[in-house]
Parts: sequence; C-alpha cells; structure tokens
Amino acid sequence: MGEATPFASKGALTVVFPDALSERAGRETLVVTGSPRGGTSAIAYALRRLDYVLGERVGANNHEDLDFLDAFNLEPARKRKAALGQLIAARNAVHSRWGFKLPKAALHLAEFAELARDPVGVIIYRNPLAVGRSIVNRGPKFPQGSEGLLKGVAVAAERMRAASDQLLAARLPAVLIDFDRFREDARGNLVALADLLALDADGAAIDAVARDISKPGYKKIPG
Repeated sequence: MGEATPFASKGALTVVFPDALSERAGRETLVVTGSPRGGTSAIAYALRRLDYVLGERVGANNHEDLDFLDAFNLEPARKRKAALGQLIAARNAVHSRWGFKLPKAALHLAEFAELARDPVGVIIYRNPLAVGRSIVNRGPKFPQGSEGLLKGVAVAAERMRAASDQLLAARLPAVLIDFDRFREDARGNLVALADLLALDADGAAIDAVARDISKPGYKKIPG
C-alpha cells in the first residue's frame, strides 16, 4: 500500500487531496453535489450569492443547472459523455472558472473528472435520517410514513457512498461539507469555503448569505 494522502479539516469542512485543490483553486471547474434534500441547494445558493457562476438555465429554488441535468439523464454512457463534453467545452470558452450544482452528478464524478478542466468537487454530506425526514416532510407527493422515511434514509446513504467511491476512484480534490454542522457557524464556514476556492468574497455579502442559510427552506437569488 502506498503512502496515504493527507486531508485537512476546518470547522464543518474537510478537504481531500488538498494539494491538488490548492493548485486548481481560482481556475477550477466545480461540481456541487450530494444527496437529494441533503443541503446542496443551500450551498449552491451561497456560492451564487458570492458571484460564483453556477449555470445559465438554473432552477429558481434548487439552483440546479438544467443543461447539465439534461446531459446527465442521457443513456447510454457514450451519449452522456458526448453531451457533457460539449457543455463543458462551451462553458470553458466563456468562463475561466465556473461550475454547476446537481445531486445526480454524485453518481458520475469520475466521468466529470475525465472531461472537466481542473475539476474540483464540493460534496455535501448530511445525516441520512435527517434527509429521510426532510423528504417525508415535503408532503403527500413524496413517500410517506415509515416506508417513506426508510426509503429516504437509504437514498441518502447510497448517494453519499456513491460520491465517496467516485471521489476515491478519480482522486478528485474536493471540499466535503458536514451540512449538519455547517449552519451552526454559517459565517465561519462560508469564510473558510471562500478561502479554499480563492473567492474574493465581500464580508458584508458573506454576512447576508450566512443569515439566509441559517434558516430552513429554499432560497431564491434576490431580484
């Protein structure tokens, strides 16, 4: 077995393959992903409020990149990779750094890493039981009762396992976010995230975003 690669932690954030992240920060292609109902929307909202480019056609509530959603839904893999490659090339031609948010991308991080320029992940981890409760609490259109709760727990656990396996296979540098702890010190963790990604974030903007994401529920970009 070779020498283990160190990781680094600060607050609710843990960085895997930190040297590679430091080299790419400021020119990275970012994927924000994790479990459905797992906190990805809050983190994507925060990044967008701090002027990070996370797509052109974006869901108003969940901040998902609709173009990448269409591409990741394609089968077989050959067709999906071709569509992703075209999207990535088009974004690279316009932006020196950019990203997208999509929970489903957790299943395809190795593909993303092969295609993207200086790929970096922001992967959100949340207690699977909290995810299950969140799914049930969305109302009768979603699975309910004990069965719905347990299905939600299973979905969250499987998605986070898939993301971890994909990160390891691709050796993809990433910021792992413990979402259950993140909002306990939203401002401090936002400052740390901005620093890791070499974002020129204004203190007043961080204060405003921290206040927003400390509260539950979806957030919309002002205006």
